[in-house]
Amino acid sequence: MKIRIRDIPPEGRTLEWSLDLDSLQRRLVPESEGGPARKLVMPEYVFSAPPPATVQLELEGSTVMIDGTVSAQFRTNCVRCLEPTNASIQSPVKMVLKSHSERSRPDEEVEDVQLGFYDGKEVDCAPIVEESLVLTLPLNVVCSESCRGLCPTCGSNLNEGACRCAPAKDGDERFSVLRGLKIQ
Repeated sequence: MKIRIRDIPPEGRTLEWSLDLDSLQRRLVPESEGGPARKLVMPEYVFSAPPPATVQLELEGSTVMIDGTVSAQFRTNCVRCLEPTNASIQSPVKMVLKSHSERSRPDEEVEDVQLGFYDGKEVDCAPIVEESLVLTLPLNVVCSESCRGLCPTCGSNLNEGACRCAPAKDGDERFSVLRGLKIQ
């Protein structure tokens, strides 16, 4: 959603649109080549509809302030039982954009995640809103707080009933060396 700076009136301008699902999915799929051998594997998110976004743009000199929200409903797997589950989030969007001409050095790194720069005479709000949504997506989603998960021995879904594994007599065998430990 691009807007020309000159089209932002003194009282500000509100933009409402739905994010592009293809662009959003490209942000969520990790690159397959390059990078370290061990990567954080993101859960798969399937959005039920293009996430709606609303932002208010205000102009102070050449500085553009963006304030708004984006919400999404998605489907992903529960981290405990691995069953598909539905979830929803609402993410705030806040960003201050300054003209590149106000940058002290062209190669300067900006550490503030709510500060950015724009080139030319327009601002593209879509990547800013997409990034805000992606950063808000939870890594761990559970189908319910009472989810019992999977049996660590046989992998049965414990929400569907008890498994047939014999319970460990003295707990987990991996910790057997600690049984004789005396704490004073």
